[in-house]
Amino acid sequence: MTSISRRDALAGGLSFALAGGSRPSPGFGAPGVAPIELIVGPGPNNSDRAYNGASPGPILRARRADALTVKLVNRSKLETTLSPIGLRFSNAQAGVAGLGGEAVKAGETKDLALVPPDAGFGLYLSALGASAPADGVRPLFGAIIVDEVEPPAADLEAVALLSDPLLAPADTKASASASDNIGSGATSFLVNGLPSPARLKAQPGARVRLRIAQVCGSENSLIGADGQPAAIAVTGAVPWIIAVDSQPSELFRPLRDQFPLAPLARFELMFDMPATPGDRVEVDRLLGVAAGAPPERRSVAQFVVDGAPVALRPPISALPANPSLPDEIALERALRVDIEITQGKTKPFALNGASFAGYAEKPLFKAARGTPITLGVSNKTGATQALRLFGHVGRQLHGLDDGWDPYWRDILLVASGKTAHLAFIADNPGKWPIESAIPAHRDNGVGAWFEVG
Repeated sequence: MTSISRRDALAGGLSFALAGGSRPSPGFGAPGVAPIELIVGPGPNNSDRAYNGASPGPILRARRADALTVKLVNRSKLETTLSPIGLRFSNAQAGVAGLGGEAVKAGETKDLALVPPDAGFGLYLSALGASAPADGVRPLFGAIIVDEVEPPAADLEAVALLSDPLLAPADTKASASASDNIGSGATSFLVNGLPSPARLKAQPGARVRLRIAQVCGSENSLIGADGQPAAIAVTGAVPWIIAVDSQPSELFRPLRDQFPLAPLARFELMFDMPATPGDRVEVDRLLGVAAGAPPERRSVAQFVVDGAPVALRPPISALPANPSLPDEIALERALRVDIEITQGKTKPFALNGASFAGYAEKPLFKAARGTPITLGVSNKTGATQALRLFGHVGRQLHGLDDGWDPYWRDILLVASGKTAHLAFIADNPGKWPIESAIPAHRDNGVGAWFEVG
């Protein structure tokens, strides 16, 4: 797959590369541009649900604080919503049916005006609460890119959304093991809706900005036999992480040039291409990294050096910190919320003794706006759990001291038998889900909600 124009990237659901990444330009839905129409209807492999006939849907792109106007047209047989994740939209714009949002019924159309408060790389999904189809895959998803006021210079931008192969309707009965029915194996995946790997050309010395997200829904595609999440490995260049889960991070090079890619996680990295024509940079996905045997390695993307050299750029630097997020979180006065994920009575899992079957009458906890909160999540099940925090981002606390990781997260991974802690400030008013980022785990009991007043 070769580079394509920004116009094509915005218009199509199968795009990978965005050319000319050094200058922000309005995308569909930005001021002065007609709203993008997202039609939920028939898609690949005779599926009933896709955006504009493709999965993923088109890239939504704008500048920070510019309105993204979207016309959501539901031509499927099921209800749907448009739920943008990772960019801390307001509760009214979060698109969560039953918690501040209403589903768009079959045959209906809804006009949406989304104003992203943050720059960053996010996703949009359908969030239907207990009525979400339990098909084990996510055919309804797409990427949102909100440009910084002054984005870092790059010669090539690329977006890679990893997802499960879409199943024919007759194959969607076994939700937890849906990908087992795919001939290429339980851990096969697509990149932007196409078989991996994606192949791109980049000039010698070109600076690449890669945005990569894990949108797989099947547990077998997300967690290896060792209980560890899939990881991304980069070879042929030095990768620098610049953003995690839609928020700028401190600049760092990951250990062994690998980083874990949790369910629904988003990473942004930058690297410079080699100078020799024909050389390549490989981006691979690994499963079973900690199992002792060589991990399963699948190629995500291959960047091949081709063309005339580009001018030498200054060293890669960090993105500006998000001024809307605090420098410190006052842990000494935080509201401490303990969460236990256990085996359930009516479903395989339970969260604080209750298995999710729809948003309960009472929230898991309430907090006044501005309250610092620490979540202590204990996983007493035999499976790795991935808890997703809606509307907020937090700092994962170190287990042996009071420090935290140098980046923000809205996905908390908790290994079997372990406890993890996430600190955040409840600064986004409304009713918010807190639930598993693995569809089968959410369907099987890992879900609740909290309220910020």
